[in-house]
Amino acid sequence: MTGSKDRLNEGTFVCTDFVMLNAPSQQGIADAQKHPLSPSGSDGHQHILVGTREHQTGLQNKNVKKTNNSARIRLEYPAGLFYSGDDTNKRWFLHKILQRAGVSLTNPRKGSIRKKIWKQRWLLLMLLPGLIWFIVFKYATYAGLALSFTNYGFRKTVSFVGLRNFERLFRSASFWNAFRNTLLISLYNIVFYFPFPILIALLINELRSVHSKRLVQFLIYIPYFFSWVVVGSIFVNLLSPSSGIVNQILKSLGMQSIYFMSDIRWFRKVLIVSYIWKQMGYGAVIYVATLSTVDPQLYEAAEIDGCGKFRQVLSITLPTIRPTIITMLLLNLSHVLMIFDQIMVMYNASVYSVSDVLQTYSYREGILTGNLGFGTAVSLFVGIVSLCLVLGTNWISKHFLEDSIL
Repeated sequence: MTGSKDRLNEGTFVCTDFVMLNAPSQQGIADAQKHPLSPSGSDGHQHILVGTREHQTGLQNKNVKKTNNSARIRLEYPAGLFYSGDDTNKRWFLHKILQRAGVSLTNPRKGSIRKKIWKQRWLLLMLLPGLIWFIVFKYATYAGLALSFTNYGFRKTVSFVGLRNFERLFRSASFWNAFRNTLLISLYNIVFYFPFPILIALLINELRSVHSKRLVQFLIYIPYFFSWVVVGSIFVNLLSPSSGIVNQILKSLGMQSIYFMSDIRWFRKVLIVSYIWKQMGYGAVIYVATLSTVDPQLYEAAEIDGCGKFRQVLSITLPTIRPTIITMLLLNLSHVLMIFDQIMVMYNASVYSVSDVLQTYSYREGILTGNLGFGTAVSLFVGIVSLCLVLGTNWISKHFLEDSIL
């Protein structure tokens, strides 16, 4: 368009704000020809504010803060054309209006990526250490999976062996024993552990005193910060056949001492109890935080309708926290086969038959015997099975519970 005092200047214009448009008045249409553009802004573009008389008054000051040279004009458009919808439709509507006025619209939000990075440089700098850690220790290590197809180990030469490590893996009786133990221990942990945090969170939520809630959460949350070395030492001392308090109680009742840590009938039970004791505080805190978002008016309405506490839990509480329950289940399944620290600290040769899992099997074969290629093959198998478990659980949740997080 040809520039003049009373008409839009030729060039590219930046819409500094997307405002809701209504059908303009006749006065508003007449005013569209009376407001020339002011000089270009600091970024080299001429800025316009699109809107009717009512919007212009309210947005003028806010717009001036964004640029010292904001031009305020009105655009003439048909009286029957008006906006009603979301932001995407609003941008499309304004674009059409500006096209009819002969103006090319560019959105300042789509500016240079370099400028956006520079504007957020301090936040990105804070993010950098965590990003480097993930790249080095999580993603870069994937390159090591190639070792599972070699005979890499304590030897002079390394050669490609294809799927020979996996053939040996599936033919090994020790592998299948470790695989069975991993599935059983993981299944026991999920079945017996998973309801505990929910039950504890429901009980904490019923406490009226805020101080009591905080005290209980603090006490059950402490074990989560203990390493498995500390937890293992606690249980070894508690269950010691000579000086452990558990066996002292059994002796006082006229019973014989039980070698919990070396008896294959008891060792898995010890693993499950220790896992529940250490992890339940973490899950309970998450569920308590989720329960705080439930609308109290729902419980009041349920009480008026005659619902008891148990019915309120089934009809209000559990459906409300269901997304969190599914998320926690998927998080548990993602590392269900990654059991290592707990077993490594607490097991011994006398209970290998019921406690040796895939990760400890991989450690013995890869690190202790020096066959790193075979140990890597075991770890790769564990990772693939874990991925299948997570994707399968998410698919079941999506199709039967109509809730998915992936």
